[in-house]
Amino acid sequence: MKMCGVEHTAFAKRFFAFVALAAMAVAFGAAAIKDGTDMTFEQLDALHPNGFDDAYIDSLRVDYQNRTAELRLSLRGNPPGSPNADDYERAVLLLDGFYYLVIEPPDADHLWYPVRSIQINGYPEDASQFPLFENLKPKLPTGAFCCRFYVHDWNAFIHVAARDAQLSWLEDGDRAKSRVAEP
Repeated sequence: MKMCGVEHTAFAKRFFAFVALAAMAVAFGAAAIKDGTDMTFEQLDALHPNGFDDAYIDSLRVDYQNRTAELRLSLRGNPPGSPNADDYERAVLLLDGFYYLVIEPPDADHLWYPVRSIQINGYPEDASQFPLFENLKPKLPTGAFCCRFYVHDWNAFIHVAARDAQLSWLEDGDRAKSRVAEP
């Protein structure tokens, strides 16, 4: 990304997206963004300096009758390179009106993974990685929350699409211990 004739890193791109989203929140009085306003994956991912990179899924609860899914996460909330870069905050990602939730099985070399929360990276959904998405995308409403989480421990993906998504913190200032696996 080039801005003012200067090439910017991926962090700079996220930082600028974060600043733009924060400015929109202030301009529109949307302080509730942090506390559970519905957003697309791209908006939620850009809201935090690390997005869903090197996050952890602590638990997943699916309610098929009400078409909701709740992912309890640990997210890094500080910019890379900062003194507290590896501090995690506990959050809940609530998917309301989910259209699908697909969990790929681990590959054969990853059947035995460490007993801990699963480490993920979040990405926008991609038909080249999830071929069914090419047929599903036209049927999803504009602005639907669509993403895929790469599960490091499985070498596989979790795919989700929902009408709405909300990210909220379990407690202000509640920091989780770093969940980086010990060798």
